[in-house]
Amino acid sequence: MSCNEFFIESTKELYHIACGFMWSPNGQNWAHMASIAEGDYVFHYLSSKSIHPAQGQVIVAVSRVKSNPQFLSRNQLLDKLKSYDLDKCPLSTNFVLNTEFTNYYNLWDRYYSEEFNKYDQFIFVEIEVIEWFRNRISIDVIRNRIPVLKRIRGSIVQGYLTPIRREWALSILSSALPGVAVKKIYHTLSATNFDFVILASLIAGKNLLLVGPPGSGKTSYIRELLGELGIDYVLRTGNPEWTVFDVFGGLDLQGRWRDGFLTVAIRRGLEGGRPVWVVIDELNRANLDLALGEYFTLLDVEHRGEPIDTGGEKLRVPYSFRLLGTMNSFDRSLLQRLGFALRRRFAVVDFARFRNLTYPRNEEGEFCRSVRDRDLQLCKLPEIDMKKALSIFELAKPPDYATVFGDIHEWYGKSKDSVLKVEVVCPDETQETKQIGMSLDGLLACIVEEMNKVLKSYSRCEACPVEVTPGIVADALRFLVAAKAIHELAASDNAAQGEAAGGQPRVWPPGKLLYLLDFAVATYIVPQLDVLASYVQVEGYEGQAAQTLREVATMLRVWGLRASAELVEKLSQGFNVP
Repeated sequence: MSCNEFFIESTKELYHIACGFMWSPNGQNWAHMASIAEGDYVFHYLSSKSIHPAQGQVIVAVSRVKSNPQFLSRNQLLDKLKSYDLDKCPLSTNFVLNTEFTNYYNLWDRYYSEEFNKYDQFIFVEIEVIEWFRNRISIDVIRNRIPVLKRIRGSIVQGYLTPIRREWALSILSSALPGVAVKKIYHTLSATNFDFVILASLIAGKNLLLVGPPGSGKTSYIRELLGELGIDYVLRTGNPEWTVFDVFGGLDLQGRWRDGFLTVAIRRGLEGGRPVWVVIDELNRANLDLALGEYFTLLDVEHRGEPIDTGGEKLRVPYSFRLLGTMNSFDRSLLQRLGFALRRRFAVVDFARFRNLTYPRNEEGEFCRSVRDRDLQLCKLPEIDMKKALSIFELAKPPDYATVFGDIHEWYGKSKDSVLKVEVVCPDETQETKQIGMSLDGLLACIVEEMNKVLKSYSRCEACPVEVTPGIVADALRFLVAAKAIHELAASDNAAQGEAAGGQPRVWPPGKLLYLLDFAVATYIVPQLDVLASYVQVEGYEGQAAQTLREVATMLRVWGLRASAELVEKLSQGFNVP
């Protein structure tokens, strides 16, 4: 993720922020005002000299700079100030002054004129408020969260406008806002497709399990991701001795309730007003089926409407709560210990494969040809209740959203009629680039139909016919809709400085849509075929199960879905896959 510079403004009043501007004399004490630029961000610190009845010495809001500095004479500045009607600059009732001021000039005349009338030249900058903080942050809280600041004597707010480091800004944001609001600041998402699909999986309601070689950076990646999102977490290492008491909690020998580490994180999230997640390193080492017991369903976002009992006290599991874990690929066979029902509640991701996955031009071409050669409208998803499948995008008790991000929730409300529509830029037979309109459900339905047609040819098993079932397809579709939401909001942020478009399809490059589709099939659909690997082990590599899986892999390659095809080929050799 990327951004420009960050500053802290020290002020004794907030009306200029609500009106959408900052001003200062043009002088040495305000030098940073001359260097501030469009796209920078400003935290607003209400100083001890606050004229408002509410508490001072707190950071109350963050704004984005809309324009580069304007250099004005005193008369030019005052004319501008007279044009700002305070009735049109709404403030929280905690900050409103009981005065007769009609415009900002009246306030300036009362509180600033004596000090600043001696200056002839001023600087004026337009801003837009991104968020008024519900949790106002004191300087002491900032010092505690950023250890290096404890060594700075005096105030960390030096003068009117103080530049601060990006990591300090992230810490302020994670303290002041629920994690769901951080994306409003960092609207330019990471350029890597991997970050994109991981975020989409979490938004779509899945917990996360990263599978990869030891030392490949799985845990570090999760910690960095949560740091970027401003989401706190509890870290544990999987233990085969865990019971429900360790994970969720229970009554001790004195009959008193003791929270497990999962419950501790849930309570912290509820008390702090922002998500606190649980990260389990080597998750498969624990028997989570046993350790979660009757609380197993709390991993399902859709099942969190009713509070759960914690020793006589009711506890609501936030919609935004997620469980994240890692597993070494050398322990892949132990994945079976999680159980299929538990695995379905996770996006189980091949970390090394997808983090480095790219597609050459010929594979993008295969995908484009597959799209052009099929009438996607003729393909139908198997018995899916679309409203129920996408209900997660509407579950919310603000500021707690099932989609984690509040702006995703808002986007879905505005875009219901078009959430499945996408446009991709593909070359035609003459290599001329054209936009192709399609629907995500039609695209997924065609792939699933072709897979199920091949799978039906295998009939030598108790579970036959093995097929891709509606619930699994719904998981993949939710992921694709979440990915579309991120794509549109990011495109809209870049084009309109943070305002969501709501409903207009954004054009996709073929490589990006191919990556998302490949991830959806590999992560959500292919694991359901894992049962056939055991039949390959019995029948041998030339048996019908292996042959059926190879045909599925060939079909996926025709679509350009290389990662999915490679995983199915592993199944055809009798190996289990993530």
